[in-house]
Amino acid sequence: DMRAKLVLHTVVAGGFLMAHARCMPFVKEYAGLANRMETEALQARLVTFASLTLVCIVDPPLAVSGLIAVLVVLYNAKFLIHMALQWLSQLALGLAEKRNKK
Repeated sequence: DMRAKLVLHTVVAGGFLMAHARCMPFVKEYAGLANRMETEALQARLVTFASLTLVCIVDPPLAVSGLIAVLVVLYNAKFLIHMALQWLSQLALGLAEKRNKK
């Protein structure tokens, strides 16, 4: 059943987010950037699965489903933009450090 799989995925996503928040497994370099970005990725995953589960189980009207879909896409777009900006800033920082070493 598709609904049961979505509930399972949501529970697993929440479990991994809680485990990550408890353990913070990455190195503390760059003010814990890796841990923060992983937390954001797991939050985006949880929001996506929880929203899909909600829509599939509750079966709201089309307008509500559309609004939830738009909000999920915007949330994931925010995450992707933030990830890209962090990656670019780390790239620029690495290039600046290389230039200063020469």
